[in-house]
Amino acid sequence: MAKNRVAPLTSKSLTLPQLKLTAALIAARMRNHLQNSLREMNIVYWPDSQIVLHWLSNKKLLKMFVSNRIFEICELCSAFTWKNFPTHDNPADLQIRELDASSFTINALWKFGSSWVCNREAWSCWKPHQMSVRSDERYGLSLWMQ
Repeated sequence: MAKNRVAPLTSKSLTLPQLKLTAALIAARMRNHLQNSLREMNIVYWPDSQIVLHWLSNKKLLKMFVSNRIFEICELCSAFTWKNFPTHDNPADLQIRELDASSFTINALWKFGSSWVCNREAWSCWKPHQMSVRSDERYGLSLWMQ
């Protein structure tokens, strides 16, 4: 499992939303593998991509790359919960912000993670109808908040 790659080694370049969808598929496959070993598990998926969440809740015809992965994800984990992990609370996104190495040692988000993660009442609830959707050839669609 540790050797899984999100980005394929092919010459075709994938968009960031497609890479995040591939990561969601890997998470679904991993859950399926662990479910067979550990039995009963309560899983909540936390992607930080609202485009991926919209693709998962979309009933429209999508491009082949996206629709094949969405189909497999739905087959593997249709009964499990998908919630949005806000970018500003994601410690993994600190690396793309302009922080120097010394800032990481004092950054509470980096050290301890988001405080609300352990509190179920504070979990965000992503609702597709709160988003505006616009078609875009590069991604299949684009999203922005209303």
